[in-house]
Amino acid sequence: LKAARYGVVTWMAGAFGFAGAALLTQALADLVRDVNQVTRCAALPLTGSENVMGAHQVCSWQSGLPLRTSFAGGAPAHDPLLYDTARLLRDQEVDALLWVSSFHPIAPPATRVPTIVLATAPLRFERQPEVHIPVGTPGIDHAGEIFRSDGVVALPLTALRASGRPSAADALDRIERAMN
Repeated sequence: LKAARYGVVTWMAGAFGFAGAALLTQALADLVRDVNQVTRCAALPLTGSENVMGAHQVCSWQSGLPLRTSFAGGAPAHDPLLYDTARLLRDQEVDALLWVSSFHPIAPPATRVPTIVLATAPLRFERQPEVHIPVGTPGIDHAGEIFRSDGVVALPLTALRASGRPSAADALDRIERAMN
């Protein structure tokens, strides 16, 4: 990489399904930073499933911090290990799980905490959630936006059919209104 005129380090974080994946991602970012001391190098993380790039973008816009950020203390606090979803569920450090899977029917992880699922159908659960609201798929059942894999451009999605299923955002809005 140091001999390259312009190197690019790319990875797909969604494929890092192992312990220490956050540390590997940090090491890749550090590698790009170090290579930039002697030549030009860029990082190009490819998006994972379920528009994870969009989730990262929204979290960053709203808080100035990436995912794995807690808002429990009244101010955002980022810690990729402390706020790892699998660890929080395993150690039962959360009161509930809100699972959103609007692009593919991906079931939530099995957990003993109360679970609310907003997901496309059909969906099979290892443990039936307390609440399951079938939602539509962005770009098929309703309009939406998705981020390109470089995280730079939001692409508009238009509805292709009228399924009658709400968007995840509409379902969450109704839940929030019912709580107030």
